[in-house]
Amino acid sequence: MTKPRNSDWERAMRLLRPGWNSYKAKPITEAAIQAMRKLLAEKPQVSPLVDGGLQLEWDEAEIAILPNGMTRDDAALGAEAQP
Repeated sequence: MTKPRNSDWERAMRLLRPGWNSYKAKPITEAAIQAMRKLLAEKPQVSPLVDGGLQLEWDEAEIAILPNGMTRDDAALGAEAQP
């Protein structure tokens, strides 16, 4: 399976309409698309974690990769979302 290019994922997300999951899913917001574009465009700083995991850090977001391969983002840690 080939990895989609940035324009491919963006186009696919923009095509999603209300109820895209057959229930009451909302369409993807422009703010969410712009935030993802920014994260994908910037190279994160990678740091080791004391528990054997890794941390990816951008100016406005952090994602921890736990030793078991699971991820935890700054929102899951209780950080407030940035507008």
